[in-house]
Amino acid sequence: MYSPVAFYQKYDTSGDYIRKYCPELKNVPGKMIFTPWKASPAEQKAFGCIIGKDYPAPIVDHDIVRVENIAKMKDSYGK
Repeated sequence: MYSPVAFYQKYDTSGDYIRKYCPELKNVPGKMIFTPWKASPAEQKAFGCIIGKDYPAPIVDHDIVRVENIAKMKDSYGK
């Protein structure tokens, strides 16, 4: 279960791809580009991108569902 955050941190270290294809995130600085929902409300306002309004909030917490999905995969393979 590859993390969508870790993928971009590894392969789009500057966030250029994200900014190009998600223009609503274009003003989110540096490493915050990978997890803009962790920015404070004041930071989101300053970036001009309110999570849940201008950009969708995460549907799931990947760290939690990753563990659950791995357990389900092991169960389905009988391991």
